[in-house]
Amino acid sequence: MLKKNFPEWQARRQNDKNSDMKMVFKKTNETNTYEIELFDEKSFQNEHINFELEVASKLKKPPKNPTGTKSPKKKNVSAEQVIRDPEVHAWVLHNSKWICECCDKPSPFLKPDGKGYLEVHHLKRLADGGSDTIENAIAVCPNCHRELHYGEKKTEILEDIYNKISRTVRE
Repeated sequence: MLKKNFPEWQARRQNDKNSDMKMVFKKTNETNTYEIELFDEKSFQNEHINFELEVASKLKKPPKNPTGTKSPKKKNVSAEQVIRDPEVHAWVLHNSKWICECCDKPSPFLKPDGKGYLEVHHLKRLADGGSDTIENAIAVCPNCHRELHYGEKKTEILEDIYNKISRTVRE
């Protein structure tokens, strides 16, 4: 089976593997280089990927006015969540002085407590074994956060962040 030839599959603990897992190849900005992620067929991440693929296919031709759904269906989901350190989160936000550490612009709005709104981004995702430390986390505005996850230039931006912010350490 194809999965067995990839280190990402070999590195997973036995109880984290199952035959329903799906390998997802994500193109990076480097020529002929792809990121590989493994998802359980029934996982939220897999449903999200399938939803985004369906949206992308519908965007290939101008969308018609959809009728939508007046009463969308609901379902219960269960997920594993990484427990983050609130001290790290608070330190990263406070240290940023409410300036995005990616684009260097002020937070886009103030929260009811008067503090600026920024999000904490882990340079190596916690789900990929990244640490929850100040060396692996930065404060970013919502737009930069989305670009760091989904942007065409996310690899280049990440490289710029490592060069710009001295506390960051590549993991």
